[in-house]
Amino acid sequence: MNENNNNKSEFDIYMEAVVPYMTTFMNELEDGNRHVVERTVAQIKPKFALDDAQETALMLVLFNLEMMYYGHHNKFPFEPYMGIAINTVVDILLKNWRNICDKRLAEPPAELMNYEDDDEVEEAINAYRDLLIDYYGTVSGKEKDKKKKTTKKDVFKAFFLPKEYHEPALCILNGFKEKMDGFFETGATQEAVANLLDNTIEKMMKLSNTREE
Repeated sequence: MNENNNNKSEFDIYMEAVVPYMTTFMNELEDGNRHVVERTVAQIKPKFALDDAQETALMLVLFNLEMMYYGHHNKFPFEPYMGIAINTVVDILLKNWRNICDKRLAEPPAELMNYEDDDEVEEAINAYRDLLIDYYGTVSGKEKDKKKKTTKKDVFKAFFLPKEYHEPALCILNGFKEKMDGFFETGATQEAVANLLDNTIEKMMKLSNTREE
């Protein structure tokens, strides 16, 4: 474990490693590519030295997510299930079998769709907040020593936005940067920054949801 991971849990470290694979998986589904599940499993298997049980569980999760993606419609809340799937993949890699049974698969659908109480949705929102902060640090030059820069393309991928939505998404990000610059010049409360982050996430999510309309 390197110095950058000293304050992170094992689950968080694996989560960071899994998200790029899942983002690529979703992008390939959006592009209408075939054999996406098999290709994703083939990429993940050697990286994490999966045994047969892990490989089978991973394929089941991805096949289920693929079917839900192609079958969902505008009113179907796909995002919470995507968050649960990502967390389940991490549990599979860590062999947290009991956690999958007791936590990931134990809640009734009504609770899964409760946006205010759902832990998985809160985890996803926190990840989006961190992403926007990292993006701002990159474009404002306030993270010059950081090796991995968070670019606008990273943000577009995280919100699953195809190319035709990049221009309006960039307008949202420019507005976010402008307000953050103002905060640095005049000062701002933590609540004000949190509200700006959440408002930006909401705008990006609304833009993302227009893809199927």
